[in-house]
Amino acid sequence: MKEYDHFSPLYFTHIPKTAGTSLRNVFKEWYGTNLYEHYFDEKENKKPILNEIFLKNTQSEKICSFGHFINNKSCGFNDYYPNANQFVTFVREPLEVALSMYYFVKKVGHSWANRPKILDLSLDDYMKEVNLNYNNYFKDHLGINNYKKVLSSHFVFIGLVENYNQDVDELANVLGYTPPAEYPILNHTPRSGEVSTKILRDFVDRHRLEYKIYNWIKDN
Repeated sequence: MKEYDHFSPLYFTHIPKTAGTSLRNVFKEWYGTNLYEHYFDEKENKKPILNEIFLKNTQSEKICSFGHFINNKSCGFNDYYPNANQFVTFVREPLEVALSMYYFVKKVGHSWANRPKILDLSLDDYMKEVNLNYNNYFKDHLGINNYKKVLSSHFVFIGLVENYNQDVDELANVLGYTPPAEYPILNHTPRSGEVSTKILRDFVDRHRLEYKIYNWIKDN
């Protein structure tokens, strides 16, 4: 992975349902007032603000922008911070991401300005059409043949949710901070129901890139 440059802005690209709420609290401990959140407000249907401090390539102290950099909502890196060049993220087994997203939106989506389609779908119907599309959250396009090169040249760290405690400790070392005293997992949503074997096979086939990325991080 890329070596962390303390004097260049860091961006945590929060892929939904990958322990981002918990990690954001950790980053608040580390970066304090130098942590800037970047989230689309679903309740108000409002884009995040642009923080001009991140348009400078060189900083006098560590700063980090943390959030959902969503390309298809015009909130991505190339929309806001085209000079961004060092990133952090965590990934999770893709099926777990999809299931967590379904139950999360079922729980909170009623309060969103734009009614999410998930509210009207059964679990099977949702799983038939869900597309996690990790490329929606990255600056540079990833493909089956280039994802290792792109990720290793631009990311200072990629953690695994399934290895949360150990990877947060390792990330603290990479960024030059003290590991947190506790490791709570926040924003957990209860689940129910099962998905058929055929639907699961189709899901895996549609998410070959996401599984490639996940397995590469898991094995390294």
